[in-house]
Amino acid sequence: MCGSADGEIVASGWDYQYKTTMQNFDWLRCRACSHHYINPLPTKAALGAIYPSDLKNYGEFDTRPGLAFRIKSRLDGRRLRALTGHIPDGGRLLDVGCAAGMLLDTVKRSCPNITVLEGLEISEAAAVGAKRKGYKTYISTIEDAELPDDYYDVIMMQQVIEHVHDPRRVIAKLHKALRPGGMLVMETPHLNSWDHRAFSSGHWEGYHIPRHFNLWQTAGMERLITEAGFSNFSFTKRIKPVHWTFSLQNRAIAKGRPQWVVNLFGVRNFALLAFFGVVDVIQLYLARKASDVQYVATK
Repeated sequence: MCGSADGEIVASGWDYQYKTTMQNFDWLRCRACSHHYINPLPTKAALGAIYPSDLKNYGEFDTRPGLAFRIKSRLDGRRLRALTGHIPDGGRLLDVGCAAGMLLDTVKRSCPNITVLEGLEISEAAAVGAKRKGYKTYISTIEDAELPDDYYDVIMMQQVIEHVHDPRRVIAKLHKALRPGGMLVMETPHLNSWDHRAFSSGHWEGYHIPRHFNLWQTAGMERLITEAGFSNFSFTKRIKPVHWTFSLQNRAIAKGRPQWVVNLFGVRNFALLAFFGVVDVIQLYLARKASDVQYVATK
C-alpha cells in the first residue's frame, strides 16, 4: 500500500481447510503502514490448484443453506435494499465472485428495482448454479474479465478483493465499469477484531491460507479506493461468527485433533455460530471491533 518493502512476519500456516498444498506461507505486516500480505504470493498458474471444485461456497450453501445462512441472507437483503433503494427501476448489478448465485438470489428477492443481475466467477464448477438460474455469468478472474464501460449501477465484491493479485488494477477496472453515480460495495476481513487477536499466529480464518493475499487497514482501503477516482467513501463494521468457528477448526486440524473435534467447529453448528454471534455483537457495540467490514464508495 505504501511502497515499503519492510515487513515483519506475524503469522505462518498452511491450507488447513482443503489441503491443496502443504507448503507453509507467512503473513507479513508492513512496518510503515501495517498492511498485511502473504508471502510467497501464489502465482496465477497456481489458482487452479488452490481453488478446488469442492470449495464449500461453490454450491453447498445454495442447495443446503442451513438456518444460519438463511438468517444471513435475510439480513443481507435488508441492507442491500437500503443501499440500492435510490436506484431507478431497471438497475444493473454485477456480483464479482458470484459462485452459485446466492447473493444474486438475495438481490432478486429483496431489490425489485434491480432487474439486470450478472455474475463473475473464476471457477466454471462454481458458476454452474448461477448459470442454471439464468444469470449471465462471466468465467474469468476479475483482472482478465472484459466488462462494459459505464454500465452497472452496483458492483458487489463480497470477500473477493483480498483474493486478487493486483488490487489497484481491479478497483480501477470496476470504476470504469460503473455508471456515473454507481456504487462499489465490498466486504473483506477486518484486522481489528478479537478473533484476529486470538488466532493471529496463523489459524485465523481471515488469513484463509493460501487464498487470501492482502488484508487492509481502513486507511489503506480508503487510499486504494480514492486513488481510483471514487468518492463518498464509507465503511461499516460487520459481525462474522464463522471466523471464530473456522479459526477453531483450523487450530484443531493443525494440532491433529480427532475428526469429530474438527467437525464440531463446522459451519453447520448453529449453536456455536449463535454463541459467537453474541460474542461478535458484544465486541462490535462495546469495543467497536469486528472481524468483517463493508466498504461503500461512489463513482
